[in-house]
Amino acid sequence: MGCSAATGRNVSSGYTLGKVPATGEHKLLHVYAAANGSQSSEVLTITTGGGGGGCQWRATRSHPPMRIEHGISRSSATVGGVVHFLSPATTSAPRDRGVECDTIAAFDLATEQWRPALMDGPLPADQRHRGQRPNLGLAALDGRLVAVHHDYPGRTINLWSLTPNATTWTKLHSLPIKNVLRGWEEEPTSHPAAAAEAKRGGRSKKRKKKEEEVRWLCREKVAQPLAMVGDGRMAVWARGCEGAVRLHDPRTGACEEVAQVEKCGCVLGFYSGPLAQGEEF
Repeated sequence: MGCSAATGRNVSSGYTLGKVPATGEHKLLHVYAAANGSQSSEVLTITTGGGGGGCQWRATRSHPPMRIEHGISRSSATVGGVVHFLSPATTSAPRDRGVECDTIAAFDLATEQWRPALMDGPLPADQRHRGQRPNLGLAALDGRLVAVHHDYPGRTINLWSLTPNATTWTKLHSLPIKNVLRGWEEEPTSHPAAAAEAKRGGRSKKRKKKEEEVRWLCREKVAQPLAMVGDGRMAVWARGCEGAVRLHDPRTGACEEVAQVEKCGCVLGFYSGPLAQGEEF
């Protein structure tokens, strides 16, 4: 395999794998940033056989049209051979002029070029401030680009789908957060009246209050959609101190846990096809 152009100790990198629908080729997009914040990209076509000796990194024909988040998986999604990226997830990161917290940049795997035009995200104008950026994510569901917005004050997770003409967004679901993520069933008892009661009750009540606060801090915070399954349910990766994969039914609110993800674990994808003969989980 050919050497990457991204060398040096002060380079941060992110990789995204995608498929070109017209040719069936699989390509690996590598976005990297130098210490000064400038970003570049290169692409590699994955071939079979030959030990990978024929694979060569190629510089893309253009640079990202804005600073993108290349280090967090839920900040990008690939649909129809196009990789979509949000801007950097940290609210303190430099923001390009005219870029909102939900602005999206797109890279075409077939042409190996960044699309010069940026896409507007789905958030209403009054919610487009930098503090919302960590609450946003992207996903690919049923061949559609979906924006995921965690509205923590409203206790909902809003899913927006991009229309086929890629010009407008429609809201798919507004899910009660407590139906998907654990730990949101009750508020912590940290208001002044509860604090005064704990003070009067001695150590036992103080300990109980502390335990409630710890549970609140360790609650699951992020729901990342993975795929739609055949019965209309949505596979979701719930993330917190630990995590789980659940099947959520948007129609009824029912949620079934199908796998646990231990601390520091990661979900790379979701496969819903048939198993090979003799294969089992």
